[in-house]
Amino acid sequence: MRSTPTCDAMAPSERRLLGPRLKATSRSFYLSVRILPRGMRRPVGLAYLLARAADTLADSWGGPGAARTPLLDAFRACLAEAAAGRTPRATLPPAPTGVPEAERELLDDLPAAFAFLASLPRELRAPIETVVATLAEGMRTDLTRFADASPTAPVALTSAADLDRYTYLIAGCVGAFWTDLTILTGVWPAAARDTYAAWGVRFGQGLQLINILRDMRGDAARGRVYLPEEELRPFGLAPRDLLAPETFERLRPLFLRHVAAARAHLAEAPRYIRAIPRRRLRLRLAALWPLWIGLRTLTALEACPNPLAAPPVRIPRGAVYRLMARSVVFAPSARLLDREFVRLGGRNPPS
Repeated sequence: MRSTPTCDAMAPSERRLLGPRLKATSRSFYLSVRILPRGMRRPVGLAYLLARAADTLADSWGGPGAARTPLLDAFRACLAEAAAGRTPRATLPPAPTGVPEAERELLDDLPAAFAFLASLPRELRAPIETVVATLAEGMRTDLTRFADASPTAPVALTSAADLDRYTYLIAGCVGAFWTDLTILTGVWPAAARDTYAAWGVRFGQGLQLINILRDMRGDAARGRVYLPEEELRPFGLAPRDLLAPETFERLRPLFLRHVAAARAHLAEAPRYIRAIPRRRLRLRLAALWPLWIGLRTLTALEACPNPLAAPPVRIPRGAVYRLMARSVVFAPSARLLDREFVRLGGRNPPS
């Protein structure tokens, strides 16, 4: 069996990052990390914090996107040095006025985060660098593609291939990262990597497509339309039309097509979760929660009369907690997992 990479006891700065910093930037993700097996908590938590810092660099500085890409490039240079086990030589500017306190404190702690990365075993540094660099490339795509966009003149992705690549960069790559960590911690054999990573990538892409459909109205108001121009055009629509709620009747067939595409991606998720041994309940639960919440969100999106006229669909916190409680009973059983997957709106899962 592959041995699990080990790390020394956490330094105070590492406890601060994986405790108060992680909890302040995302309470829900903090809870998800806490349920993970011990060997995965540190690399997953650190990767999330680094990605969140990159997102803050991309979104919180003023000026056009072209002026912010150098910040992401500097971040990636620091990331590469830390992943090589060295202290980064480059420095990043302090956060500008107006950045939320939790994100400003995270940026202030970036040197500690890079030092944390540099201290990890090489087997863990490599997948963290890969996933965070890939996510940062997705953020760079946002800045460059939508460089000339505005709230009154939205810009869309060009093609279905662009959308597929974008969902990989922003979320599909996380499925591959999760797979690599699961192999490194001895849960899965390395020989199964390509099969399981393919399932994980589809899983992540499905979740990101749900995010795109849920946030369609707000993204258009920021000048960003992720539904491709080549798909809007046959319905007589241009990116700016997504600013007008009355155009949704024309958009509905395309919207539902992407709802179906998200379901098709998520159809791979049950196989991915079933492949996790039943005795690894924590790991199953950590993968199961986003799937069930995603399926509930898809069902709510389908039922929404007009997503261009309504606030983004959100699953109430109480419903999320009930799903989490229910998952503890269902997670050990493949049969019950498949049944619940269908009940929540998923396609019949593949065997």
